[in-house]
Amino acid sequence: MKIEKNKSLSSLCTFSIGDKVKFFTEVSNEKELNKAINWAENKNMSYKICADASNIVFPDSTMDEFLIKISGGNIKKFNELILVVDAGVSLEKAISKANRLGLKGLETLAGIPGTLGGAIVGNAGTYGKSISESVESVLIWKNGKKNGFQKTNVNLATEKAF
Repeated sequence: MKIEKNKSLSSLCTFSIGDKVKFFTEVSNEKELNKAINWAENKNMSYKICADASNIVFPDSTMDEFLIKISGGNIKKFNELILVVDAGVSLEKAISKANRLGLKGLETLAGIPGTLGGAIVGNAGTYGKSISESVESVLIWKNGKKNGFQKTNVNLATEKAF
């Protein structure tokens, strides 16, 4: 794991604003995320987790904490109607995959920047539809540990396109 000191925040977000963060790392999988969280906890340092930072306004002062950026990840077909998508996957990539598999429900979100994780946190939506209508469950991390799946009522891209 590569940890950078005094990383420019403005280079991380689409708004191109912000000062610096004391410590920074980028992770792409669960193992790396655990390692980063453990590093922060061993140093008794607070940490924040973000993905694409397409909708984050960073402060103009130095953040005295550890910023963990989740990048990339995988999309797996769980069954005929469900995709399992990592938080760092771009929303556009998730939509494209659903479309290629003939699944519908995410297409109205096309053009929204950012990652699937960020879209879920912000309940991204357009044209009267939001991503919450297409999410069955989300794996929550709390205190560096999996906190189980939080259920909602619908599956990700549950309907077959005609």
